[in-house]
Amino acid sequence: PDGYKRTLVAEGFDDPVMGMAIRDGKLWATSNNFLYRFDLSETGPATNKTTLVVDKNKAWNPFGMFVLEWGPDGKLYMSVGNHNIDLRGPGDEQMSGRGGSGIVLRMNDDGSRMERLTHGLRVPYSFDYDPFGQLWLLSNGQGNPDRFLRVIDGVDYHCYSRGGVDNNWLAGNHPLAPPCFELPRGASTQLIRYYGAAYPDEIQGSLLLNNWGAHGFQAPDRTIFRYVPDERNNIVHKEPWITCRDPHFRSSHILLAPDGDLLISDWYGRDDESDVTGRIWKVSYDGPDKPKSAEVSLDSPRWNEQAFALAALGSRSHMVRERAIAVLAGQGVKAADALGAHLAACENPLGAAGAVWALARAGDPAALRQLAKAARNPDWRIRR
Repeated sequence: PDGYKRTLVAEGFDDPVMGMAIRDGKLWATSNNFLYRFDLSETGPATNKTTLVVDKNKAWNPFGMFVLEWGPDGKLYMSVGNHNIDLRGPGDEQMSGRGGSGIVLRMNDDGSRMERLTHGLRVPYSFDYDPFGQLWLLSNGQGNPDRFLRVIDGVDYHCYSRGGVDNNWLAGNHPLAPPCFELPRGASTQLIRYYGAAYPDEIQGSLLLNNWGAHGFQAPDRTIFRYVPDERNNIVHKEPWITCRDPHFRSSHILLAPDGDLLISDWYGRDDESDVTGRIWKVSYDGPDKPKSAEVSLDSPRWNEQAFALAALGSRSHMVRERAIAVLAGQGVKAADALGAHLAACENPLGAAGAVWALARAGDPAALRQLAKAARNPDWRIRR
């Protein structure tokens, strides 16, 4: 907790560990052509190492199996960098991308039921599913530029996936091209869409993108930018949001702390090979419009009350919303009708979206019948 005590959790990987995810006492980790799962303990090393997915064609660099994230549907999402992908899951289930392109896929937490969401990418450095089911993605370019995408499920973004495609398509400038934004010089390595309890209404829904920079860059080029979408998810404004005068500052990762503050991983060095230093910053908001503390506590004794969990679906706290979704999904058939009624009547978009995800995670016939009510919700974000 004080930032100084370190405990070795896992070692012995042949390649760098590029992605990690934790849930319910387990750790998932990617290391080039392997996706592993471990059991975690509170005091010592992880145990019961299990190989879930293997890429039969190992990537030439560490950009094989890459980033891991949990989606609001409870599934595990993973990006894979560009090469001749040949993923094999349980039962020799197979997944690939078109040509030699990178992909983003999702799966069950045991590696089964792999589903490709998009391809035609180089190296998908970072992606984030917002509470309304929109996937946002950063694809690292070979040199410059990187690309920032509002992903359309199933779309081939034509990078390394086929010949004869000019840069206008890749940049989103072709009249039939999907939304795509070219980013300034430097490696953009992380994005999040902010829906948390610690920042004011003005920041809710903002997309925060960092620029890790490049070898030898000066600090002003290493900035965290804020992109502001309109009510239809079109980017209408961009501004520098966090900068640092320290010449060694290099933001490599952004994460939401449990209280909604931002945690920033700082490479702390100009040299790309300087990987023995680093800092973690916590960035809080202290303006006059700072939100009040979350109205629902994670350790409340009332989580077994269905009405309490339903109300918590619309909390400002991302941790409370996730807990509410998990609790209600776990109730299965017992919660289906109540979730359907909540979905139909809830005026809080986050609350209605949470009901959708709880029903989707439950997955039983009663829950799926109630999901039809999402199509009649007045908010287009819920209907989609």
